[in-house]
Amino acid sequence: MSFYRKALLFNPVLCRLLAQQKCKPLTTDAITARANLWLRDEGKADRMIAFDVVMISKLTDWNRLSLDWMTAFLVGCGTNFDDARQYSRLVDYLRHEPTFLYLRRDPLWKEFYLPLMLIWLKHASLHPPTWKPLRDLLERMRLFLKAMKDL
Repeated sequence: MSFYRKALLFNPVLCRLLAQQKCKPLTTDAITARANLWLRDEGKADRMIAFDVVMISKLTDWNRLSLDWMTAFLVGCGTNFDDARQYSRLVDYLRHEPTFLYLRRDPLWKEFYLPLMLIWLKHASLHPPTWKPLRDLLERMRLFLKAMKDL
C-alpha cells in the first residue's frame, strides 16, 4: 500500500489516538521530542513545539502540513508509514478489536483524548472509512460512546 493511501486511512487525529508506548499514551512532550529528533537528524531547520503537536492532533487530514511536518508528527507518534514494523503494529492493533483502554485509563482521558476521539468519530461518520478494520472501529466507538451516555 502506498504512503498516500496509508495517509488517507490514518489521519492526524487517529495517529495521535494510536500513539502509545508500553500500553500508555505518548504524551504531547514525548511526541514533540521524538518529532524534533527526526527533524534534527534529517537536517531540517524547523522545530515543533507542544502547541504544534496539539494542533496537528486535532486535524482530520494532512492537507495543511508540509511533508516534513507530517513525517515528523508520524515519527513522533510512532506511526511512521514508511517503517514496516510500526505500520504492521498499527494494522495488527486495529484488526484485533481495539478498545483504547490505554487512553481511557489515562488521567487526561476526559479533557484531551475523549474530545480527540469525538473529532475522529465525527469525521469518520461523514467520510466512512473504506478499510474494514476502521469501519469496525467506527462502529465500536459509536457503541462505546452510546454506552457512556447511558451511564
